Amino acid sequence: TSNIQQVSGTIKYVTSSAGVSITVNGMPLSNFDFNPNNGSLGFNTNLNPGINNVTITASNPAGQDSENIEINYHDPRRIALQ
Repeated sequence: TSNIQQVSGTIKYVTSSAGVSITVNGMPLSNFDFNPNNGSLGFNTNLNPGINNVTITASNPAGQDSENIEINYHDPRRIALQ
């Protein structure tokens, strides 16, 4: 079982990936896909069991905006008795 999860969203009014920054649990994430034509954002990330904090910041010449997201990850492995 993998703890890699896909995260996706939409960002408006940003014209390049240089205007997007992402952190997961305080660590910068640089491997993401951003399409400025439709604003789609997507990335895969390793999640720790419990609360994971994701911050997405978008900026353009008019300013910047950030969104903080909490993802509560539960390990899907089941207990097996032998």
